[in-house]
Amino acid sequence: MLSALPTNEAKAMEPVFAEAGLVVVSNAGAYRQDPRVPLIIPEINPDHLVMTATQPWAGALITNPNCCAVPLAMALAPLHAAFGVEAACVSTWQAVSGAGYPGESAWDMVGNVHPHPGDEEDKLGVEPQKILGAPGAPAAFVTSARCVRVNTADGHLVSAQLHLRGNPSPEQVLEALRDFTPRGPALPSSPKPLLYLSDRRDRPAPRFDAGRGGGMTVTIGRVERCAVMGVKLYALAHNTVRGAAGAALANAELWTLQSR
Repeated sequence: MLSALPTNEAKAMEPVFAEAGLVVVSNAGAYRQDPRVPLIIPEINPDHLVMTATQPWAGALITNPNCCAVPLAMALAPLHAAFGVEAACVSTWQAVSGAGYPGESAWDMVGNVHPHPGDEEDKLGVEPQKILGAPGAPAAFVTSARCVRVNTADGHLVSAQLHLRGNPSPEQVLEALRDFTPRGPALPSSPKPLLYLSDRRDRPAPRFDAGRGGGMTVTIGRVERCAVMGVKLYALAHNTVRGAAGAALANAELWTLQSR
């Protein structure tokens, strides 16, 4: 069962569906930080499905991450595996489609950027850690985030300044990103490549890169030395595909293949 309920309704109803024996694949945020519930990107942490074995329901509940946590976690995954992430300072520029329908007022957005009034910044401080840690044991690195809504239609752009263990060079970081192999089974929704590395100075850009891989590829660019943190990069994902509906569909595919 795919759930895209609003948070309050999801909090009330998703356990009811799970107790009725359904496998609930949720795009809602209600249970992302519940210690019993896996927060999954199938190509990154498919092993976290093991957490469903100890859930108290007759069925199961799994979730996918916040739309900005997705490109951040997917960019960090190869680096955390190769070096270890110790800290991340993150800024996001988030498309208006991320606010849903009817979304932000045109008068708020035309010629403007809107510092995010919700809890996006808090989510970026906990969700990547849950994804990149072991099942039930989040990774220990810290994240400081600032999020703004911008007047673009689709595509969330993340700027990340990273402190990595051992202070690797940008060339070493690029090598780790190129060498990354997605985990888990091949999924119908999983793109090739999963991570697209752009060598252009003006990319990634929402208009040109959000739709890459049918909206399921994360585009990474501008991997450079950072004078403060060590290394910096941009990552971009389509917020309503890889960051929402496509993520839930991929999790449903993962469950189906893993439960055979």
